Amino acid sequence: AERVFLLDSIGHISLPDSLFPNGIQDVIDRRLERVPAKAKELLLLAAIAGRELNIPVIKTLAKGIDVDNAWLPLGAETAVLTLEQDRWQFSHAKIRDGLLAQLAEHTLADKHRQVALAIEATYPDNAEQAGRLAYHWGKAGHVEQERVYALVAGRHAASQFSNEEAIAYFSQALALVHEDEPEQQYEILAAREAVFAVTGAARDRQQADMTALAEFADQLDEPVKKAKTALSQAALYFDTTEYEKGIVTAQLAIQQGEYIGDESIELQVHFEWGRSARQINRYDDAVDHLESALDRSRRRDDWH
Repeated sequence: AERVFLLDSIGHISLPDSLFPNGIQDVIDRRLERVPAKAKELLLLAAIAGRELNIPVIKTLAKGIDVDNAWLPLGAETAVLTLEQDRWQFSHAKIRDGLLAQLAEHTLADKHRQVALAIEATYPDNAEQAGRLAYHWGKAGHVEQERVYALVAGRHAASQFSNEEAIAYFSQALALVHEDEPEQQYEILAAREAVFAVTGAARDRQQADMTALAEFADQLDEPVKKAKTALSQAALYFDTTEYEKGIVTAQLAIQQGEYIGDESIELQVHFEWGRSARQINRYDDAVDHLESALDRSRRRDDWH
């Protein structure tokens, strides 16, 4: 009688680590005995995807199974799944854990691959899914896809001002880049440095990124990257009240900006130079450079 009660109410009570000789796995196995093999395979993929069910993704994975009229009702009947506030999910975290425990280690990578492919098919070019895709491709052992999606997830998080999340994703992407890929390292470092600049909470880490960016810009020998890196460094010097260094760096940046003929870079550099000069009472220089920035801004407005 006790087992019948536990099987019927497992989704509504707090479960101990061990109920019977085999613990929660014994409960799960008894429930899953009632689930047909094809439906059970979909349950395993759903467990890989997460505790809360993403029904569109589940339907992509279903391969002919009637999710709405057969699979979900079966999951509810066996108390493996439950509907809470119009959202389907596993009835208990330990139910999902028990399902995952049934998967052989050598099959996990392929299961994550299937889930990643289903997410891509269901949500093509959707940045909101990039974090999930980075996770699943990483678990599937596909390093390149993990790196690409981690970078996309970082950019998306940054656009939502989820700065700590963005930094974590950019760091994940950076760790996956080969040492012989300076272009990719520069791109990710520049994105992470920009978030550090917004938060202002980790100036030492920001400066470390700036130093690395300058090295990569020199290695790549691209004037645009050199100019943008010097511009970012000048802004960092301003934020850390190192105004003299900011002016020297701005001078280097403006040389690069003029060399490549990039008005937007010149505008920003004159602004950085001007505001640093103002802080150390070089008012004539400040006026000259801020007016130059304003003049370029007006020209850009006329162009657009």
